[in-house]
Amino acid sequence: GHTDFGLALVRAGAGLVGTRLLILFFAVFASRGFQIAPRAQMPFGRYLGMGITLLIAVQALINASVVTGLLPTKGLTLPFVSYGGSSLVMSLVGVGILLNISRDRQAGQEEMRQRSGRGGVRRQ
Repeated sequence: GHTDFGLALVRAGAGLVGTRLLILFFAVFASRGFQIAPRAQMPFGRYLGMGITLLIAVQALINASVVTGLLPTKGLTLPFVSYGGSSLVMSLVGVGILLNISRDRQAGQEEMRQRSGRGGVRRQ
């Protein structure tokens, strides 16, 4: 139960409200990831952001489908929830890369404002 069926354990422990909150978490994660990725300055960052977002969102979707009986057991963990050290570490690394892509985009916008003379004090 603690490996492949993390969503079932959440359902048993937190009930319908907890399950819906967890699914909402993954939907918000996917939404924000798909907002961050296209705004990356370099094409590689766009593709990397989309890939990481899809990887985590599709893994959560497949796990939810397995738990509800729509798909046969695949052996995929529920990201951030199910037991699995390497899966958790790689999911967190992916989130860190997404945050770096988002931060890089914001830094690029600040540079553009400073270059155009509209961003406050210019440093020389």
